[in-house]
Amino acid sequence: MGIFIARLLPVVRHLIGIPAGIVRMSFLKYSIYTLIGSAIWCSVLCWLGVKMGQDESLMKGEYHRITIWLAGAMLVLGGLYYFFVHRHMKSGAKPESRNQKAE
Repeated sequence: MGIFIARLLPVVRHLIGIPAGIVRMSFLKYSIYTLIGSAIWCSVLCWLGVKMGQDESLMKGEYHRITIWLAGAMLVLGGLYYFFVHRHMKSGAKPESRNQKAE
């Protein structure tokens, strides 16, 4: 399932083969999940391209509103990442210093 989901995520989709190889995943399963996940990803991109090509204002370069929405979405996703991942990692237990005297 991880391979399938990773194929739908940008950036991660290119690196998922490394962990699959480390755990010695079956090549047949890996290929099937890759095929299905990549087909969905490519279909969505194709559909978006067709829809954007039909929008005259977008093709004329009037995409300011879309840029604002995308920037807002990136800010929200970045904030969620910081709140749930980065902030949590900083508040975790810190390893003891090697310079402390042993009792």
